[in-house]
Amino acid sequence: MSQTERRNVTQRERLRQILDELLSEGRAGRNSRGEARRMELWKELDQELQRLAIDIRRGAATFARNDAADVVQTVLAKLQSPSTQRLVRAAGSPEGYVIVMLRNAARDVDRHNLRRAAIAQKIEDLTSSTAAAHNPTTALDSKIAIRQALSSLHEVDRLLLLMRLDGMSITDAARRVGLSYSAAAVRIFRAIRNLKGK
Repeated sequence: MSQTERRNVTQRERLRQILDELLSEGRAGRNSRGEARRMELWKELDQELQRLAIDIRRGAATFARNDAADVVQTVLAKLQSPSTQRLVRAAGSPEGYVIVMLRNAARDVDRHNLRRAAIAQKIEDLTSSTAAAHNPTTALDSKIAIRQALSSLHEVDRLLLLMRLDGMSITDAARRVGLSYSAAAVRIFRAIRNLKGK
C-alpha cells in the first residue's frame, strides 16, 4: 500500500485491515516470511491502538500518557489469546470490538486511578486527624511517621491494606492483586502488625 493510499484510508478502516490480515485463519505463519509479516502486523496494530488511546485519553479524568501505553499493552496481550481472537473474528465489526476493548481497559485504569486518589486522600485525612489530636510539632512528626511506615511496606501489602481501608472485601482485594484469599489475608494481617510495631 502506497503512502498516499494509506493516508486515504481512515483509521478505523486501517484497523480493520490489520485485524483481518492478522487474525485470518488460513494464513500460513509457520515460515520465517509469514512470521516476519505477522510481527510487522502486531507493530502496526500497536501504532493504531496508540493513536486511538490518545483520543480516549482526552475524555478520561485521570488518564495519563503512560496509562495509554499500559492500556494498549493490555489490549495487545488479550489479543494474543486464541479465545479473544475467536471473539474478535466472530464480531460483526472486529475493529469496533477492539476499540471497545481499548475503551474498557482505559476505563479500568481511570477507575483505578480515581480509587488510588481517594485512598491517598483517606490516608491524608487519617494522618491529618491523627496529627490534629496532638500539638503542631508532634502532628508533623506523626504524619511523617505514618507515611514512612506505609512506604516501608511491600507494594502489594500496601495496596491490599489500602484496599481494605477503602472498604473492599479481602476476596476482591486478593483477586485484584492476583493472590488467593488466604495469602491476601495473611499479608494484610502482617502489614497491620508491622504498622502497629512502628
